[in-house]
Amino acid sequence: MIAFSFCRIFGTTSSFLPELSSVWPPLPMLLLGVPALLSARAAMVLPETNGRPLPQTMEEALTIGLEEKVNLNC
Repeated sequence: MIAFSFCRIFGTTSSFLPELSSVWPPLPMLLLGVPALLSARAAMVLPETNGRPLPQTMEEALTIGLEEKVNLNC
């Protein structure tokens, strides 16, 4: 849902992004690059659920990823 919202916002305002370079030249690149980097970081931190059954209760959802350690070293 969040990705869809960002897609709609940036799709609507994409024609105005080059105009923001008159305010500060790196601003358009930052507006497009920072959300991409945040998404990549979130993908690295969130637990892997591929091939596992989805939780049916809130208690099961809270225990996802607790049994395995996340390795952030690239």
